Amino acid sequence: MIRCMVPIIIGFSATGAAASSISGIVMPCRGIGHYRGRNTSNVMLLGNYKYFAALLVLVALTSSCGQPAAPARSIATPAPDVAANSYQPSATIQELMDSIVDPAADHIWNAVTFTSDASGAHEKKPTTAEDWQQFRRAAITLIESANLLAVPARRVAVSAKTAEGEELAVAAIQQRLDTRHAEIVGFASALRDVGNKLVTAADRQDVAAVTELGGSLDDVCEACHRVFWYPEHPPPESN
Repeated sequence: MIRCMVPIIIGFSATGAAASSISGIVMPCRGIGHYRGRNTSNVMLLGNYKYFAALLVLVALTSSCGQPAAPARSIATPAPDVAANSYQPSATIQELMDSIVDPAADHIWNAVTFTSDASGAHEKKPTTAEDWQQFRRAAITLIESANLLAVPARRVAVSAKTAEGEELAVAAIQQRLDTRHAEIVGFASALRDVGNKLVTAADRQDVAAVTELGGSLDDVCEACHRVFWYPEHPPPESN
């Protein structure tokens, strides 16, 4: 049997068990030459090369065991904290009421009506899928307008007049809003609750619920106005 000396230099990393090298590996090269009249040198040498390749892979895997695992890359970016002063209200309370709240509320109040004239009594109510979808949009608008009304540091109005041109005590209203913000948040929450119930009524196409909730909406709006908008006006007498 002939032994083959194959020089192999294998370096271990400093994080491995020990830094060392193998200067030579003695492998049996059995059958190199002729076997039963056949030249088997190339065949056996190929087998030895495969052995060496497998040994190299084993050594590489062993030396890498001491390496610290790379930290997993996070694909999620944490959302930044939202501070109260991050709100940037541009529209005034008066503009919100005139552009968003009032049109949506009017749609709710006008959805179911009863009128009488010379030709008789007439009832108006949502009947088609499109009617109920428009009603639902108005209810959603009211729900989200509650969040807009609750944003702190919003101005009351641009000038000392209402959208209809009437005189408005802007300074007094602004002071009430700034010093009693928790109350405006409470009224906004009540508006949101009514809006959610209106959405449910739309999904069920419940005309009776729409009529009842229209009254609830009026109560919430009037209660807020009595505290912030015109507290000097006496409440209407109930019959």
